[in-house]
Amino acid sequence: MKTTSMKQFVAVALLAIVATTAQGKSWRINNDVTKNPDFVDINAAMASTSEVADGDTLYLDPGCGLTSEQTISKRVTVIGCGYFRADAPHAMASIVNNVYIAAPYAKVVGVIFCNRVDVVASQVTLERCKVSGEIRIAPYYKGTYPTAQNVTIRQCYATKVTGVGKTELRSAYCRIENCMVLHNGYYGPISELYFPTIKNCYLRENYNSNTEYSNIFCRISHHTIINNIIINVPRSGQIWYDTPDAELVQNNLISSTEGITEANVFALTGADDRRYQLKEDSPAIGAGTDGTDIGPYGGATPYVAGGLPAFHPYYTKAVISPRSEGDNVKVSLQIKMQND
Repeated sequence: MKTTSMKQFVAVALLAIVATTAQGKSWRINNDVTKNPDFVDINAAMASTSEVADGDTLYLDPGCGLTSEQTISKRVTVIGCGYFRADAPHAMASIVNNVYIAAPYAKVVGVIFCNRVDVVASQVTLERCKVSGEIRIAPYYKGTYPTAQNVTIRQCYATKVTGVGKTELRSAYCRIENCMVLHNGYYGPISELYFPTIKNCYLRENYNSNTEYSNIFCRISHHTIINNIIINVPRSGQIWYDTPDAELVQNNLISSTEGITEANVFALTGADDRRYQLKEDSPAIGAGTDGTDIGPYGGATPYVAGGLPAFHPYYTKAVISPRSEGDNVKVSLQIKMQND
């Protein structure tokens, strides 16, 4: 009789539950071949001409860690396991090297990116992802200058979002919503974007430099910036650098305003993204233009701590009987659904 570990069994069981509601076909990705995945990485799935097609979903197994560069070249959805999940009984899924999203309408949810993400196609969505490197929109790619318009970055925890220039249509119309973008370096957390919409985010610069390049917004134009918390820790008054032609800047809490600091706005308890939940007397509570809170936990699509994909089941307890009855093994699962 073939044996299966508890973690392998549970991972496959959860993917089977998800697959019942997914559109197209569903595939498992895992660099550990002993777990019997469909593919060992995203590149292998993309190279499969007779199997993986536009509209399919690729699930990164719990504990999957891809180490080589990955390119998403088909209109698929890639779903990971979230991040900052101290309460999860399994490891997260991550990609260590650079990732290139090269298919229009591709979507990536709940994945940990340990390096850079280059978006080189239009209508791409990044949602509930953790990005330790930059998110670059329309960078030079394979000898060409691609167009990557209408990119949506939603409910992500990142260090920087950058385009290719304040008058360049190639990276125009980006939407950054309900994100935490916490930066420490030149050119700030948001730079080189044309016609961006930035809404319900926490944007922070922590670079202790006296240069003009350590601002929050660097070289963006025709921007719409609403309901954000914007803090430049070492240089509170220095928010803008070479940012002409604003379309709308409204209802933001900015550190150049008296009393706007992290300590006055956030609870600063817990770890990582949970530190930036609002304190009880925060000026951001109920102060949004839509009546919800200012910042990532407000608005129409509030930030979800830990980044677990919406409607994604996860197990909190799994017990497999040590004794088999013939070829049958008793399994008990406690499963919850991330329903927001």
